[in-house]
Amino acid sequence: MLKTDSATTTDLLDLIKYGLPSMENLYVHKDYIVSQDMCTNAPRWICEHFRGDYQKIVSDDGGYTALNLRYNDVYVLSCGATKICKAFKRRIWNDLEKYVSTKAKEFGSVYTYTGPIYTPSCHENGKWSMKYEVLDWIPMPVPSHYFKVLIVESHIPGLYSFMESYIIENSRLVGGKLSDHRARIDEIERFTGLQFNKVLRPVVQFDKNVFSVDTGAWPGRIKEISEPLGTQPSDIKY
Repeated sequence: MLKTDSATTTDLLDLIKYGLPSMENLYVHKDYIVSQDMCTNAPRWICEHFRGDYQKIVSDDGGYTALNLRYNDVYVLSCGATKICKAFKRRIWNDLEKYVSTKAKEFGSVYTYTGPIYTPSCHENGKWSMKYEVLDWIPMPVPSHYFKVLIVESHIPGLYSFMESYIIENSRLVGGKLSDHRARIDEIERFTGLQFNKVLRPVVQFDKNVFSVDTGAWPGRIKEISEPLGTQPSDIKY
C-alpha cells in the first residue's frame, strides 16, 4: 500500500536513493517517507533527507521567528502524543539532532532512518511484559528505545560516504554523551526486522533526464523501473 501527500516523483526518488528498510504500508510526503505498523498502530520508521542548507529556525508569515517541530521524526513517530516518546524531550536526542544538522552542513547531505524499538521488560519474578499507555481510550505500546541510522553522503571530493547508527533509551533518565549511544546497524536490524543498505550502493541512478531503479542494489524489494523524468533534482549529486 502506497499513499502520497504533495509528493512528486522527484521527491520520492530522492528519498529512496539508498533504498528503504521495508516496503509495507508506505506513506510518502514531500519531506519524508513513513512505514506504518498496523500491529502497533504507529510508524515503524521514517526516512528523511537533510541537505547542507537545512535551516531549523524559520520565519512565519507574520514575520516572527519560530522554532519548528524539532524535526519531522519527533512529530510523526510520536503520533502527536509526546507522552509516549520520553526520549524526544531529553537533551541527548537534541544532541543527536544537532549532530545530524552539523554533518549535513559539513558533508552536504545526510539521509536518516528513525524508528521505535520494542523490547520487553523482565520483572523480578522472571516474567516479561510490554508497557502500554492508554491514549484516547486506545492502548498504545510504548517503545523501549528509538534508533536512528545515518547515511552521511559526502559531496566533498576525496571523502567517502559513511554510515552511523544510534540507539537511545525511551526514558526520562537517559543521558550521557552521544558517543555512548552508538550502536551496530546489525543490532538495529535484529531488534526491528528491518534491512538497511549497508554497502552504500545507490538504488536510484540518474542519467541526464532519465532515472532507473537498480534492482541489484535492492534485491527483492521493487521491480525495475526506468522512465523519463520531468525535472532532475538539481541538488542531488552523483
